[in-house]
Amino acid sequence: MKIIFKLILAATIGIAVGVTTASLRVAMNPWDGNPPVAGDNTPYTLPAPAQERSNLDFDSSVFDFGSLDTQTKASHVFRIRNAGTATLKISKGETSCKCVVGDLDRTEIPPGETADITITLETNQRLGQFRETATFFSNDPLHPRFDLEVSGQIKAKVWAVPAELIFNQITADEPATRQIRLLCYQEEPWQVLEYQWEVAETARYYQFDYLPLTAGQIKEEPDAKSGYMLRVTVKPGLPYGAFQQKILIKTNLEIRPEISIPIQGTVVGDITVAGPGWNADQDVVYLGTINSRQGFRQRMLLIVRGAYRKEVKFKPIENPVLPVKLSLGETSEINNGLITHTPMIIEIPKGSRPVNHLGGQPSDWGEITIETTHPKVPKLRFFVRFAVVE
Repeated sequence: MKIIFKLILAATIGIAVGVTTASLRVAMNPWDGNPPVAGDNTPYTLPAPAQERSNLDFDSSVFDFGSLDTQTKASHVFRIRNAGTATLKISKGETSCKCVVGDLDRTEIPPGETADITITLETNQRLGQFRETATFFSNDPLHPRFDLEVSGQIKAKVWAVPAELIFNQITADEPATRQIRLLCYQEEPWQVLEYQWEVAETARYYQFDYLPLTAGQIKEEPDAKSGYMLRVTVKPGLPYGAFQQKILIKTNLEIRPEISIPIQGTVVGDITVAGPGWNADQDVVYLGTINSRQGFRQRMLLIVRGAYRKEVKFKPIENPVLPVKLSLGETSEINNGLITHTPMIIEIPKGSRPVNHLGGQPSDWGEITIETTHPKVPKLRFFVRFAVVE
């Protein structure tokens, strides 16, 4: 009982001393309404000053071009501002389409200054509504990534159907012709004044003709007011392989004084091979790794064009070095008789000996020879890449 009494007495004395000490401090240092100043003897911890950072600001991130013509280039400038206290850093990201390009006039923007971002759109050969974006990145923690968007509608004033002329796999000895319609959607009368070829070195291999579309042909094209039928002929003589050309057409149209029509294609020999694994650039067919117990069989085609396409006959020549057998099927005509094709079966019989013709050079591959009755191609040679394993 005496112990409890002593504890209560000690607590009462402590509280009284504490209250008295606090009252003396308040009386000696009355509070004037201002926050205390930190010092060596001040028990308060003042808050740290705010850290400097960039602050990206722009009036708008979208722009509507309205109505645009095809084959035009339109640009809009977005102005951005650094409303922060640290340097704003900007870098380019991807765009939603190759037709859109975003350019920065500066990549670092000091506080309070501005920069311009130019978004350029090429309409090319497209019609209808569009909405494209360009992505950018910044060191603003609130805008680490932002998109600028342009939109609008592309309406044709002059339109080519199709947009380019394609000559796929034509022969070097025969002419080939393709047609294209050049349509105008304006009421004003117009005409083709002249034309020229962009690649002058090969211009002699091309012929260009054009005639106004008839009233019936114009009705076939919705909303078209007038137009021309353009006809391009590729003459014999172009070398084998891919070719490109462009015809530049000058008109009296103020909205489109010059129109360009791309032309591309490939020239092939009268006899070509086609089928799975065929590489025309290297004249090789890839068969892969073959299990000797299973063997291998694949169907290919011998395709013939040109004046002798219906008379050509084939005879495979056996190569005793290769475990490959060739057999030919019956020749048939396709594409209204302009092309013939003959099935060719490449076979590696079961139980064939192990060989390796998978090397990286033509000297490592196996060679196939086929005799033909074509006066200009008496023999057809190509390679096979394969390996036989047990």
